[in-house]
Amino acid sequence: MSNKIIALKSDFVDAHSKYGALTPPASIKYVRFFFRTVGKWFPALGARVAYRLFTTPMNKAKHRRPDELINSAARFDFDCEGMTLQGYSWGKGEKTVLMLHGWRSRGTALRGFVPGLLARGFRVVTFDAPAHGDSPGKRTDISKYARAIVKMMQQLGNVEGIIGHSFGSSASAYALAKVAPDVQVKRLVMIGSWSKAEGTFNRFAAMLGVPDNVITHFRKLMEDCYQMTAEDVDITRFESEMIFEKAMLVHDKQDDVVPYSDALEILEGWEKAVLLSADGYGHYRIIKNPDVVEQIVDFIAS
Repeated sequence: MSNKIIALKSDFVDAHSKYGALTPPASIKYVRFFFRTVGKWFPALGARVAYRLFTTPMNKAKHRRPDELINSAARFDFDCEGMTLQGYSWGKGEKTVLMLHGWRSRGTALRGFVPGLLARGFRVVTFDAPAHGDSPGKRTDISKYARAIVKMMQQLGNVEGIIGHSFGSSASAYALAKVAPDVQVKRLVMIGSWSKAEGTFNRFAAMLGVPDNVITHFRKLMEDCYQMTAEDVDITRFESEMIFEKAMLVHDKQDDVVPYSDALEILEGWEKAVLLSADGYGHYRIIKNPDVVEQIVDFIAS
C-alpha cells in the first residue's frame, strides 16, 4: 500500500498557529451531566437528544471580513426537497468541478481552490449544505447532504471532478454509492474523510459521554432514519458501487478531528485511490495551504 501514498514535502508551521483546532463548547459539561443522569435513566429520551445534537450544526460559519473571491462569485439558488439552497459559481468553463464543504462550514470555505481551477479552464461551483451557511434548515445528515449533492450534479451536468472536505467528502462518497450510483465523475478528491459511520458515532458518543444504553437506542434511531445499519455506511466498501476514474484521499497525520487511520482504511479498500499524506496541517488548515491546493488542482486536471 505504500506505493499508493504520496508524502507531502513542504515547509509548514504548527497546525494550530492560525487556524485553531475545534474545541468543544463550554456547555458540553452540562450535556455530559445530562447523559450521566437523565439520559442514563431514560435512554429513549437520551437517544432523541443525542440524535438532535448529532444532526444539528451549531454556530454556522460566517465570513467576517471582505473577500474578493467571495464577492466575485455568481450567487444562485437551487431547489432541493422543498428547500432553496444557496449556490456559488465562478468561471464559464465547459467542465465543472463541484466543491463540498464540511460540518459547520460553508461552500465558500473552499474558495482557495478557485483560482487554480479557473486557470485550468474549469467552471467551479459550490453550495451551502442544508442547515449550513446561507441555506435554510436547522438539522441535516449525510443522507440529506448527499441528496442535495446529486440534485446539484444533475442540474449542472458534466461534473468533471469533486473536491470534498470532511463531512462533504464523506457525503460525496455516499451520494455516488448509495443515492445515485449511475452518476459518474472523472476525479474524486476526499480531504479529511471519515471511513465508517461506526467510528463517527463512537467518537461523538465518547465526546459527550453518552452511556451504552443510550447508544443502543441512538443506533436504532439512526437506522430507522437511514433505513440501513451503521455497518452499511462503510466508505471503505463503496468503491465497487461508484463510477469514477481516480480518487485522491488527502489527510494529515496530525488531524485531531478525523483520525489519519480512517484514510488508511479507505485506501486499503479502494484500488483506484492514492493518498496525499500531510503532517502538521491538521483537519482545517489543510484546505488553505497552497502546496495542498496545487497538488489537488493538478490531480483534478490530469
